[in-house]
Amino acid sequence: MVFIVMVDAYVIQVIEVISAKLRSVNMANWI
Repeated sequence: MVFIVMVDAYVIQVIEVISAKLRSVNMANWI
């Protein structure tokens, strides 16, 4: 159970990092 919680937290962090990178890329494209 603890392992699953750790994986869930890791996946959420990865998704947040990817979405942040996509947002920065979109901002760069708009300029």
